[in-house]
Amino acid sequence: MRRDTTDAVAAEINTIPIPPLSLWLEHEEAHRAYQAELAQQPKPTRPRKRKPTLAGVARQAALPPTLPPRLIGRDDAAAYVGVSPNTFDKMIAEGLMPSPRRLTERRLAWDMRQLDTAIDRLPIDGEAEADTDATDDHSWDDIDAQAKNKPVAH
Repeated sequence: MRRDTTDAVAAEINTIPIPPLSLWLEHEEAHRAYQAELAQQPKPTRPRKRKPTLAGVARQAALPPTLPPRLIGRDDAAAYVGVSPNTFDKMIAEGLMPSPRRLTERRLAWDMRQLDTAIDRLPIDGEAEADTDATDDHSWDDIDAQAKNKPVAH
């Protein structure tokens, strides 16, 4: 009985149609042509992220932790303003943020003081227009006047 089962399975396997060799060769040739086409296409490259160098770490270590740097790079400047680097670039193009300072041929940096001034000039939500002159702040005038009128005790 067992022999009958194996004979039936063998007979069934022998009846499975096998594709002709030419069909396999055509498939292999098409696959190789596709692989050759892929090899000729330029491979997409990702921007290289630089790892911190010992010199960069030494520069940061040279400053006291309580003293922030005066000039910062693009990503840090964007983070300081609270936007993405792409949005920061658009804000520079629109004149909302200052242009960078050129430190070397390839290195640009933004002045924190200029960023602060530019942030102060951004429009405030709900107001018609932003204060265009940061020196128009007269909140200390009353205190200065009081100090001038107050007699000095010797």
